[in-house]
Amino acid sequence: MTETEISLDSEEMRVFVLALAGRDAAVTADVLSGQGLSLGICHSIEELCERIAMGAGAAIIAEEALGPAALDLLARYLRKQPPWSDFPLILLIGGRGVATRISRILEAVGTAGSITLLERPMMREALLSAVRVALRSRRRQYEIRDHLERQNLLLAELSHRVKNTLATVLSIANLSLSRAESLDEFGRSFRGRIQALAAAHGLLTTVNWDVAALRVLVEQALRPYASGDGSNVQISGDEVLLRPSAALTFSLVLHELTTNAAKHGALQRPGGVVAVDCRVRSNGDHELHLHWAETGGPPVRPPVRRGFGVELIDRSVAHELSGQAVLDYRVEGLFCEITVPLPESVGTWVSAAQRST
Repeated sequence: MTETEISLDSEEMRVFVLALAGRDAAVTADVLSGQGLSLGICHSIEELCERIAMGAGAAIIAEEALGPAALDLLARYLRKQPPWSDFPLILLIGGRGVATRISRILEAVGTAGSITLLERPMMREALLSAVRVALRSRRRQYEIRDHLERQNLLLAELSHRVKNTLATVLSIANLSLSRAESLDEFGRSFRGRIQALAAAHGLLTTVNWDVAALRVLVEQALRPYASGDGSNVQISGDEVLLRPSAALTFSLVLHELTTNAAKHGALQRPGGVVAVDCRVRSNGDHELHLHWAETGGPPVRPPVRRGFGVELIDRSVAHELSGQAVLDYRVEGLFCEITVPLPESVGTWVSAAQRST
């Protein structure tokens, strides 16, 4: 919450007055009422502490209202404040024995609160100035509070992402190693997959880890193999925005399809074409369909063994997206149909899907 978002008449900036004699409270209310401030009158120290606990900007207290018991309660309350808070108190002073009472109050409150002394009879401008200074101080404290909270949330989110990323990297490493015929093959395949994951992280960073366009992920995967005129890559369909977890999953799936096309399929030779179409369809329930089609490459034969790429695609789509991936090894090229059901709340992992024109 920024300075402009904390208005003077908000509850968090409310000024409370505790003055047992009544006249001080009336005079204070009269002076501050025309300044656009939110004001409240308290009749006991217990009430004042309760109101402060609910959120307040400052408190104006007549020093005679702080007897030993009241002072002890206030001091104990102030010491329980969170680290960001240094609640501002404006103390109205005057009368016999004031020096002794003020010394006792300052000693009891100590560093738990910020105290401004205001002598009576009160001067209008002095009161207004003291209140404005107190509220500016309180506003900065709220900004620090919000910053510490924007920060704690970011640290928690970062921790969550790091754990997920490390788990993904470990899974990729284990599966890559189990399928590799040599350490050189493992190194090449593992490096490529980590680079794909890093590229997806980079894309998500540019959008502040909000949503990423599926079309951009497709373009990013195919860009290294696109011809000068781009004729060997065709992308069509709906504009779909993915949540971060789904974007990372799709980036790995697209990397496997692209790498396979470059090694064995349509991207291996001139004239080959990869066409990718993404559609959101409704068959009672909404589904995302990604259709990958290769043509113009060498004749395709089904693999003799199940490779890591196929296993990664199947696992990722099934486990991460609750969907299904079907690979069709046609003679003219590899075709892959990925179907992912969209939850009732589309925003769970797909934030928006609009029909492109």
